[in-house]
Amino acid sequence: MRVSVTVKRSNGEKFNVEAELDSTVLAFKEELEQTTQVAPALQRLIYKGK
Repeated sequence: MRVSVTVKRSNGEKFNVEAELDSTVLAFKEELEQTTQVAPALQRLIYKGK
C-alpha cells in the first residue's frame, strides 16, 4: 500500500512524496532524493518536531 507524505524543506518549500507503507527509512530517503536532489546521507527527517 502506498501513502502520500507531505514534506517541508528547511527553506519552507512543500511537496508530496508517494511511499510504500512498509518501506524503510533509507528507501523513503531514496524516494526523496529523486524529488529534492539531496543525497540520503545529507537528509534529516523530523516528525512533529522530533
